[in-house]
Order: sequence, then structure tokens, then C-alpha cells
Amino acid sequence: MTTRSESSCSSCLQMFSLVIVLAATANVLAEPILLSELIQSNGHVVSGNSRFDQFAVLQTGDMPFPDAINVMPIQDANGNFGIRFQGGFVDTVAPGPSELTISYRATVLDESQGLFTGAQLAGNAVAVGQATVEVHVDLMGANLSEPLTIYDDSVAGTMLLNSAMIHPGVVGANIDLFVSAESNAPLAAGTLSFIDMTFQQTHMPEPNHMLSLTLMGAVFLLQRRKRRC
Repeated sequence: MTTRSESSCSSCLQMFSLVIVLAATANVLAEPILLSELIQSNGHVVSGNSRFDQFAVLQTGDMPFPDAINVMPIQDANGNFGIRFQGGFVDTVAPGPSELTISYRATVLDESQGLFTGAQLAGNAVAVGQATVEVHVDLMGANLSEPLTIYDDSVAGTMLLNSAMIHPGVVGANIDLFVSAESNAPLAAGTLSFIDMTFQQTHMPEPNHMLSLTLMGAVFLLQRRKRRC
């Protein structure tokens, strides 16, 4: 017979293993910089063919201040570039949530290498006891194929990796990354230590090139018809 404590330990071990896998899927490309430094200096982070800038933050409750959040460029397992936010995102005191919003801009540096055509969100959210942790991303100026959200919830379950397509492709977007954690009982806690946001880039043919291909196809079909006649 499996006791509640054994079941809880098993769940914790499974969650820990998944956290290790998620952390390993992204390759950190440079030394971290504090979010507070990026805000104060109006700085930026370059990751692959993408630039991230115009950082701002709002926080409540137990969420960390900008001087306790690291930002670093990463490349995920699919080869997509983006950034990681690393810090102690947590809520430990019931009732009431702790919330954090990080706003920033993502821009393609060289459009000839591709536009943003997809986005991926990953993190290591862990709800201990009666708690919930959720990360949601809004992209202003881009149409997502589905909501971009990850979470761990004592009732709703767990989703630590999510992706969505961006159609049509865009050169840039303003991003609001919203983190919410809430503990609903004594000894409960919602925690998260990293959030990865990466972008898929796809080369889009120039309009003139597409027109040329269309004309070539029309000429080919016309020639085939003439031969049949």
C-alpha cells in the first residue's frame, strides 16, 4: 500500500527530473546580466538574430525585485534563440497571490535571415501543496495560434512547455510576460526559478521573388498546353 507521503515524494522526484530535462534543453550563450541593469541603462541582450530591449518590471508580494533577476541569451533544443529570466519567483504566504510582469521588446536583427514565425515558453513551475504557479505571455503586434501559457497547479495539473505559431511572421513584437504564484494553505508554496522564451525564425520569400515564381509557373503551364495542342 502506497502512503500519501510516498506518493508525494514520487511526484516530487518526477517533477525534479522534468525540471532537470527542461533546464538542459536550453544552452546558455553568455554571462547573465541583472534585469535592474538593463532597465537603468536602457540596455539590450542579443541572442542569435534577435535583439531584446526596452525592459520594464512590476512586482507584488513575494516576487523578486529587478536586482534579483538574471537575464541571459539562450538557444533551445530546436535551435531557436531567445532569453532566460532566472530568479526566485515564489509565493509562500496565504492568502493572496504574488505577481510579476516583465515587459520588453523582441526584434529581428536581419530580416533576410527570417521573421518571427513561432514562439516557445518553458519553465520549472512547482506547486507544493495547495498552490498554483502560472506564466502567461502576451505578444502585442503578433497573432499567436493559441495562448502561450505554462503552469503547475494542485488541481489543474502541470504544463511546463508550450509553443504557438505566429502568423503572419513579424519583424518584432512587444512582450508582456506575466508570472503569478499563489499558496492557498499553510505550508503550501508556488515556486519557479527560470523562464525561457525563444522564437522560431523562418525565411519569408520576397514579394518580387514570389511574383517571379508565379509567372514562371504560368509560363510552364502555357507551354505544356501548347505542346498538347
